[in-house]
Amino acid sequence: MLLRQVIYNNWKGTWNSTFDYILNDVVEKDGTSYICILNHTNQEPPNLTYWNILANKGTNGTNGIDGTDGIDGTDGVDGLEVELQVSGGYIQWRYLASGYDWTNLIAIIDLKGDKGDKGDAGINGTDGIDGTDGKEIEIQNSGTYIQWRYVGDVSWINIVSLASLKGDKGDKGDTGAKGDTGTTSPLPINAQTGTTYTLALSDAGYIITLTNASTISVTIPTNALVPFPIGTVIELIQGGAGKVTFSGVGITIKSKLSYKSIGAQNVTVALIKEAIDTWYLIGDLIA
Repeated sequence: MLLRQVIYNNWKGTWNSTFDYILNDVVEKDGTSYICILNHTNQEPPNLTYWNILANKGTNGTNGIDGTDGIDGTDGVDGLEVELQVSGGYIQWRYLASGYDWTNLIAIIDLKGDKGDKGDAGINGTDGIDGTDGKEIEIQNSGTYIQWRYVGDVSWINIVSLASLKGDKGDKGDTGAKGDTGTTSPLPINAQTGTTYTLALSDAGYIITLTNASTISVTIPTNALVPFPIGTVIELIQGGAGKVTFSGVGITIKSKLSYKSIGAQNVTVALIKEAIDTWYLIGDLIA
């Protein structure tokens, strides 16, 4: 008499660390199938104490033919025209359309570079005739005027407004030697390590680093909750492996191909507020 051993295999699909496996259960992992030889939980193939190989993964097939290019998308909406002005000691800008307020770009008093090298001494002038002794005076810059008064007086007298201190345009001078490269003021950094973050008003002009191994959700609040000025720029960096995605209830996010996630680790993107609840998202983005 011929005896045959019949083994009934129990197909369990892809291996799962939470399943309890018993003898003759069959799973798949990374393209190879395995059969259970000893009851267990959370013993990952290929652990030969608990699994035997049933069928090895086959070799990869040849690549398919590239598909045809898709149809070009429609042109984007034209951006709004902007205008500039000087007011209240600031250079300001706004969109050239109704409903937009002026936004400060930079204080005029801050428009100065590094101190230049000392110039050569000028030729000595001829001595003037001695005058009679006068009362001692003092001079100050009030912020908008150059003022003077006699030493001991209480009130200051305006001499000239700072805004009017300009002469006729001079002749073009010879090109000077190139100076040393100046330093750039560093942007402050807001380091975040959680899996969720909602933008705060203090983030304007900051670099935000987002570092976590898991997916990170960044929420853009409405203008009613956090009134960022129009033109606000915030830079963001994906510092970890966790994918960073942007959203906001009641917020319009304008981005290339409507992508809303940072493209990879160590990639920088920027958010720019265009209107009340409308932001541009620019940089290396993915779906």
